[in-house]
Amino acid sequence: MKLNTYFDYDIPILAYHKVDTRWELGETWVTPKQFENHIKYLSENGYQSLKCSQLLEPLPNSPIVVITFDDAYQNFYQYAFPILEKYNFSSTVFVISDYIGKANRWDAVLAGRYFNHLNITQLKELASNELVEFGSHSVNHYDLTTLSEEKIYYELMHSKKFLEDILQYEITSFSYPFGRYNEQIERFVEDCNYKMAFTLVKGKGESLFNLRRRALYRTDTLMSLRIKVREAGFSQWNWYEDYKGRIINGVSFLSGIYKKLTNL
Repeated sequence: MKLNTYFDYDIPILAYHKVDTRWELGETWVTPKQFENHIKYLSENGYQSLKCSQLLEPLPNSPIVVITFDDAYQNFYQYAFPILEKYNFSSTVFVISDYIGKANRWDAVLAGRYFNHLNITQLKELASNELVEFGSHSVNHYDLTTLSEEKIYYELMHSKKFLEDILQYEITSFSYPFGRYNEQIERFVEDCNYKMAFTLVKGKGESLFNLRRRALYRTDTLMSLRIKVREAGFSQWNWYEDYKGRIINGVSFLSGIYKKLTNL
């Protein structure tokens, strides 16, 4: 299904993971100061943020950005959300349903530094705020392309129903774990009554089920942000940010494989 209101505008969709003060060996985090610099810049330059579900609605004429968070860490509640609220920016947070309130032991944690995911109380509190909506990031954060059809449906359906029972509203968006998907999985996501699905870097952007996002990492500067929202005058550097994103996402994917192998 095509959505002219989205595809005509080609809206930049950004992805964050952790916003935290604790240093870790890895790229998938930014400091609260970095994050506020990003949001402050977008706000001062006239950007309006949308939740993912609003991509299905008529869009405003002002510059638009969509801000998403994979994994639903507690540092979203502690650091990211207060900054978003300060600037009246909305966001969508993708939850790994079997890790609600737990540490991120699904990941290959480097240097033994674990991070907790949002608990049910925090999820409900955030869900009551109109600036936040939640989507699914599967049950266990497995690479869906490696699973049987039965297990794929379980990851899609169980996480959706579990979150809907907790939050008492329809979960319409899905984020592919590790950004990995194929055309068959796209069809499964649609069959499970999601309205859209998001990947990282390599999304084709040809339908609502392979929407492309660009992630922000700890090495990213304001220039990186301006490239990723495709500001005029910075488009010639798109290739560099895409290449960098592919490398970082690839390393994160390999860490997941390592974790799976060491748990056998």
